[in-house]
Amino acid sequence: MTPPFVFSAALSGHQSDTARLWLHHPDGSFTSTVIDNGNGFVNAVAFFEDIDEQHALINAYSITLGGRIGAVKLSSTPRFTLVGHVDNVCALGVFGSEYIASGSWDAYCVATLAGHEAAVWSVLPIDADRVLSASADKRVVLWSIRHATMLATFSGAKHPARALASVGAQTFASSGNDGEIRYHALNKTDSAPNATIPAHTNFVYSLASLPNDGLASSGEDHSVRIWRDTSLEQVLTLPAISVWCVCTMPNGDLACGTSDGVVRVFSRDAARAASDDALRAFKAAVASQTFSPTEVDATTPRGEPAILSHPGREGELVLVQNGSHAALHQWSAANQEWEQIGLVTDTAGAAQKKVLDGKEYDYVFDVDVADDAPPLKLPYNANENAYEAANRFLQANNLPASYLDEIVGFLEKNTKALGLAPPTSADPFTGASNYNMDAAVDPLTSSDGIRSAQPQLRTFPQTQYLAFTQTNMPAARAKIASLQGPDAPLSPLAQRELDVLVDVLAHPSAEAVDVRILTQLLSSWPLPKRFPLLDLLRIAATHKCTVPFSTIAADALVGAAWDSLAQASDTKVAETNAMLALRTLANGFVAPGGPDAVQAMMMETLATIRYAPWRVLNKHGRIAFSVNAVQLRGFGNAGMLLDMTIELLSNEGDSEMVYRTLVALGNLLASPSASSLPRPH
Repeated sequence: MTPPFVFSAALSGHQSDTARLWLHHPDGSFTSTVIDNGNGFVNAVAFFEDIDEQHALINAYSITLGGRIGAVKLSSTPRFTLVGHVDNVCALGVFGSEYIASGSWDAYCVATLAGHEAAVWSVLPIDADRVLSASADKRVVLWSIRHATMLATFSGAKHPARALASVGAQTFASSGNDGEIRYHALNKTDSAPNATIPAHTNFVYSLASLPNDGLASSGEDHSVRIWRDTSLEQVLTLPAISVWCVCTMPNGDLACGTSDGVVRVFSRDAARAASDDALRAFKAAVASQTFSPTEVDATTPRGEPAILSHPGREGELVLVQNGSHAALHQWSAANQEWEQIGLVTDTAGAAQKKVLDGKEYDYVFDVDVADDAPPLKLPYNANENAYEAANRFLQANNLPASYLDEIVGFLEKNTKALGLAPPTSADPFTGASNYNMDAAVDPLTSSDGIRSAQPQLRTFPQTQYLAFTQTNMPAARAKIASLQGPDAPLSPLAQRELDVLVDVLAHPSAEAVDVRILTQLLSSWPLPKRFPLLDLLRIAATHKCTVPFSTIAADALVGAAWDSLAQASDTKVAETNAMLALRTLANGFVAPGGPDAVQAMMMETLATIRYAPWRVLNKHGRIAFSVNAVQLRGFGNAGMLLDMTIELLSNEGDSEMVYRTLVALGNLLASPSASSLPRPH
């Protein structure tokens, strides 16, 4: 039996915009060297074996040089730079000393292989002539380098495809935003997968080949998963929500990089296992991490500790209830036991409500502010804004405002605070009685025109989430009907599904909204006719849906062709689609569980919209952009958000828009995440 992977080492020290070369020494220790990468994010690394059998590290990143140019550099002191991409280089692959393959947001693979319609997220060299690419257009393509042509297209992805790995000589695996892994035969004329397995509960970011045709996958669900054929062999749970990448080391160990800035190594060799103290610290970090209720399947069994007396299957989850908290346990087949992998904080049920001054609350905490005084009562409801609750508490007890961040941090730690406030805005795109692109109600100032207005904000941070919610469903339905045609087909079944969706959005209920028909039409209708579909997706984003918000956001960005907006020839279409995509992202904050969903995809959201297509962002689009900037405060990644805000200021000459951007800047600087920003010496 193949031994399981066990925790071996944790490598930390990364900073933004750096690449590091880690060396594994015979005594088990690691040392690192920072590699010069120029300016910008390091999005991909790979090793290339050159003609003298030496290895050079490849860095892929985006820089600004008379316009953004994606570049690939070699070694700590670059020997040369490969220039040709026009946007972020996000994928690298090598084949011996034959060639380097690169993929980019500009939808090109190896610069000369053109055919994808959206960003190329992964490349996988097969042999000296053939290379695979996976794209946000939901396709995996096999190319001939020699002839610069497509040899085959592999289907099956429901959402953007973003990872590839070989599984044996004639089989490869692909995965992406749909959480599935698909196995394809390279020599099969039929493009459908041989097998499809539900692998992760959210995005799958990375795949890695293992010895003896095994496979490792990592994703947006705290885990690396080990597969043998199509069977789950082991789940490695990490103390971070995003496991961005996983790779196999020459000695068979696994390394994975996570959203907490740490690279962790796992080994099947007991001699390379971490020390007992390090293993205990790792298990404690995993057991104490917090899961939001939206991250745990509603069907997960829940009960008293006795539920742990029965064995499970690898990766199976159960919840052990403890008041308003529940401990999440996962079955380990290797250890034959249930292991705690985190805590889930629930909204209190009716029977658990606390009463204070005649009002019901989910929580009432005792807060000690002085040794010689009784504790003060801090009431809180799980669906209210943590800043508002903290302000209310401070004002009621005449406490200084300097306690604000400390109280907010306490609430977020002990309740998984949502920070959610109801929307108070109207939609400047859709008018009251018709489809009117010129209607303009600003969600930041609530003014019924784009003019200078007195700010609503008297102090920072702004604690109320804003949304673009006004719409006219009959007009939307009529506009879609008028646009359908040979190039925009709408079958009778699709028409019925669309009618149901419009009726549900017009008369919302507690039931989840099924938006799959929008996904289908956005992938098949031409760009100039997609705006009413994007507009419906914008409204759906404010509701509980049958798919996670990350899927809705991806559909909006792909449906708007975000990656190619800067090169769009039809400026009017690009302006409208860009604006609606940004409004969809903004509306996600007010959906049930919205802040948690946004937090889960924070890095990807910032990486996607940080380099906005300014050429096609009109005033309405820039308002939507600034609303996202305002609302992303307090979600971490303050450096990226600061860069985005500064770029918005540098591209803005309108005084009203400068004001809105300064609101975003003030909101960021007033948030707890601002503490991570560098300070002048």
